[in-house]
Amino acid sequence: MKTNSHSALVRCSEIGWINTPLFAEFGEHFMDFLTQKNMEDIPHLVLLDGHTTHTYNVEFLNLMKHYGITVIQIPAHTSHFVQPMDSAPLANLKERWSDELHYWNRKKGGVAITKEEWFLPFNRAWRNGLTPRSIQAGFKKTGIWPLNFDMIPDNAFKESDLLCPPRRVPRGKGESSSDDDSDKENAPSPPLLPPLQPSSDESSDDSSDDSS
Repeated sequence: MKTNSHSALVRCSEIGWINTPLFAEFGEHFMDFLTQKNMEDIPHLVLLDGHTTHTYNVEFLNLMKHYGITVIQIPAHTSHFVQPMDSAPLANLKERWSDELHYWNRKKGGVAITKEEWFLPFNRAWRNGLTPRSIQAGFKKTGIWPLNFDMIPDNAFKESDLLCPPRRVPRGKGESSSDDDSDKENAPSPPLLPPLQPSSDESSDDSSDDSS
């Protein structure tokens, strides 16, 4: 690939999804980065969602344990509230990436970007989108750092209406509420059916009997 200036690790799987060996390789790449920056002896915390390639990856977890890195899984069904990257950082990156693609299309006359050229516009979006300021804003918005429990709204802890429908209080035998009685009194009466009209065949038979 052209101009992979950030030394990004680019891999693919046969099915197009992340798998356990690939994620373990990303863990090794992460440790190489810390070693190059002389930060391998500094305590680190890794926050991950509950994908099986993360939480059931023995090779990756052993690697993190070997280097003294703490791994914490984000609780299930809470990532939209507490995952830092899903808030400010990726939203900012997505906006910058859209700008770069529009600029690329105008520059190339609508010619589609190839895989070999993909990093040319992406590098600019990465530099301008994932800044230290936007990453810190993601941790602040989710209340992870600085620690702030008030960043999670109260309705996030309520029961789901789909899983927990409203309960009906059972009544004793012979009991009824005033609301039910008033509803019955105010209920519209059923419409009256029109009287049946004899068919033409029946009326002709009746007239013949009378004549006889």
